Amino acid sequence: MPLIVRSVAMIAASILMLSLGGGAAMAASAQEEANRAAALAFYEKGLNQKDADAALAYVGNRYVQHNPNAPDGPDGFRKFIGFLREKFPNSHSEIKRSFVDGDFVILHVHSVREPGSRGRAISGLQIAA
Repeated sequence: MPLIVRSVAMIAASILMLSLGGGAAMAASAQEEANRAAALAFYEKGLNQKDADAALAYVGNRYVQHNPNAPDGPDGFRKFIGFLREKFPNSHSEIKRSFVDGDFVILHVHSVREPGSRGRAISGLQIAA
C-alpha cells in the first residue's frame, strides 16, 4: 500500500475511533444532567436572584463554601447573599460553560458585580452527592 494511502487510512481510522469512543465517554448520564441542572439552578437562585433560601433547597446536609471570604454552612451562604444584596444589588453571574463528571459539576462563570464593569472569571466546583 503506498505511503499516502496508508497515512490517509490511518487518519480516517483514528477519526472514526475517536468519534465512536469519545461520544460515549462524553455523553452525560441522566443523573449527571440532573446534577448539572441542580448546580445551575442553585447559582441562578442564589447569586443572580439573591434568594438564599431558594438556592439552599438544592443543598444537602452539608454545604462547604469555596469562597474563602464566606463561611461554610447554610447560614454562611445566607450572610454572603445578604452581603451581595446590600453591596452589589445589580451583580450578575453568567455561566459560560459547565462540565459534569459523575457527582462533580464544574462551572466557568463570568461574574459582574457592577454593570458596565469588566467583571471577573470564576471557576466553581459543586459536588452533587
